[in-house]
Amino acid sequence: MDPAAQEATPGTAIAEGTDMLVLSRKAGEAIVINDDITIVVVEIRDDKVRLGIEAPKEVPVHRREVFDAIHRDEGEGDQS
Repeated sequence: MDPAAQEATPGTAIAEGTDMLVLSRKAGEAIVINDDITIVVVEIRDDKVRLGIEAPKEVPVHRREVFDAIHRDEGEGDQS
């Protein structure tokens, strides 16, 4: 991504050393991914952020620790 374009968009940055887009959002604000996934900041309280995710049923959505456990379990099943 063009660094000049990043600077021109308030609240947007690329995390240093990664390909991660970092956005600033307030409660009630949203981001849209690929026209069919919407992530809404539902609530911010202390050190927790509650997110609402609207996605097609065929798109799996998991917390990272659940995703890792699923893939770890799938790998163990392959070692018969």
